[in-house]
Amino acid sequence: TNSPYQPPTPYTPTPDYAQLKQRVRHALDALIADAEIHEGAVLAIAHGGLISTLLRLAVGSDTVSFWLYNTTLNLIEWKRGRWHLRYLNLWDHLPPAFRTF
Repeated sequence: TNSPYQPPTPYTPTPDYAQLKQRVRHALDALIADAEIHEGAVLAIAHGGLISTLLRLAVGSDTVSFWLYNTTLNLIEWKRGRWHLRYLNLWDHLPPAFRTF
């Protein structure tokens, strides 16, 4: 299948990234199950590498890169079996002097 999101040659993640991705996938599955059981939102606080991995899982590609600013808010929702990216790098809660890249 030709997809604009996939490179022309196969991408092979490093073993360390593959392990991180597996751990993130397992945690994400648990969070989704918990949210569906309790019909509520889940707040996850994490570092940029983990958030980027979660976003790559959501879009289904290891070759997508996300630039995340420090202390920003990112919202993805799981609804009706699909991911919905609501916002990325929201920093309205920070005074301009505290906004860093």
